[in-house]
Amino acid sequence: MKKFYAVCTALLTTVVILNAQNVNLQVYITQLQRTAYSDCAFCGSPDPTWIVRGTDNGTGSVVSSNCFHYDEMVATIWDIPDYQIVNHASTNATTFTLGLSDAFEKSCSNNVCTYQSYNFFTCFPSVNGDDRRCQNTSMVVENFRTYSPCQWHTAWSSWCGSYSFQYSFYWSFDYAPTLLVQPISSINACIGNPYTLSVVAATDAYGWSTGVNYQWQISNSTACPGTGWTNITNATSST
Repeated sequence: MKKFYAVCTALLTTVVILNAQNVNLQVYITQLQRTAYSDCAFCGSPDPTWIVRGTDNGTGSVVSSNCFHYDEMVATIWDIPDYQIVNHASTNATTFTLGLSDAFEKSCSNNVCTYQSYNFFTCFPSVNGDDRRCQNTSMVVENFRTYSPCQWHTAWSSWCGSYSFQYSFYWSFDYAPTLLVQPISSINACIGNPYTLSVVAATDAYGWSTGVNYQWQISNSTACPGTGWTNITNATSST
């Protein structure tokens, strides 16, 4: 008799107890944007600076930030190499927060990551101080658990004065699913008489099924629990 069973993406049962409801979270900054303002007279194109900040509400979370500066920016959108601003594995976080600890038009000096109002001694030979300053560390407060797991989600922040940014995030479960319905442990299946096997995984507090991935396997062994299990091609649904 052939034996069948389903495998959901999972860790060991002991991990379920230790890390119940924990998830893995990644957040990236993908684009930076400014409004279509002009630089000061005889200054060329704008020279904006964004200092992006990110954190989450999970235990042990850290605050991460990075400075981005573009000299002579003609376009209003800068498609930067994706920058990871939050990376928290096995966290109990439910929200992450993104914002700009500082953002401004750089005119004073070559110290591009520090805002400087006009001062003759620090700005010379420039006759302008930095301008269009805006600070808001909570432009995005995202309850990411309301978005489907194991998928990338992308959105734009609100504006902070003349500046905003695009971000992408991805989260996944870090604990084994609980199966509410298991296949019948022993059946007699004959050729020409199909039998449907199915499993049902529990949902999390936000209604997402914890059985994100399925793989049915088959074994020719009659022992319990059997040996030599192999994947059944394309058998990757809950039934």
